[in-house]
Amino acid sequence: MDLSKEISELESWLRREKVSPEILMYQDTLLTRIIGNIETKQEELNSTVTETLDKQFENQIYQLDLDRIKYLVANYLRTRMFKIQNMALTIVYTDGAEMLSSQEMEFLRKFYILKTNHFKKCFLLKVPEEYRKIEEEKYSKTPITKVNWKKHVIVKALEDVGACRVHSESDKTVQLLKNDIAILPYDSIKDHMLAERVDFI
Repeated sequence: MDLSKEISELESWLRREKVSPEILMYQDTLLTRIIGNIETKQEELNSTVTETLDKQFENQIYQLDLDRIKYLVANYLRTRMFKIQNMALTIVYTDGAEMLSSQEMEFLRKFYILKTNHFKKCFLLKVPEEYRKIEEEKYSKTPITKVNWKKHVIVKALEDVGACRVHSESDKTVQLLKNDIAILPYDSIKDHMLAERVDFI
């Protein structure tokens, strides 16, 4: 089982997910391929008869490698779950749900219901009835549902990128060449990141 390319891709997407101020597209094809290979290899290991110490040692090495990959997958999924919890309102009001897997979407639905019900119990029911109505259109434009596009991130160019803005409110640019490292606003580098021309560090 050689998953080196897939593991490298997942490590990159994990970094992007941790640094990005928005929820990124769930990497369904990549995760399906990795998890499928993990399950196949785990079944092989579980059914292997270890008659010699050398074989036992070899299987332990394979198991350690599998556990490392499982941890990486779990870390990616856990990072996204943490962002979904913290950005639930943002995701709901900015159509971010299209970035989620079906399982994540179901989690968001249940979490959002719990959160809004908790808010109603703890606050809305204690104020006069005429003030209880929540105007969703107005609420969707409040700061709590905004993505911080101006957040600065550290990036490394994987190829020659060209001119990138150094500040969201300025026309000043910097030439980003292969292997260059720079601190740039997320909105000026997002498209290059999604195209995998740069990576976060």
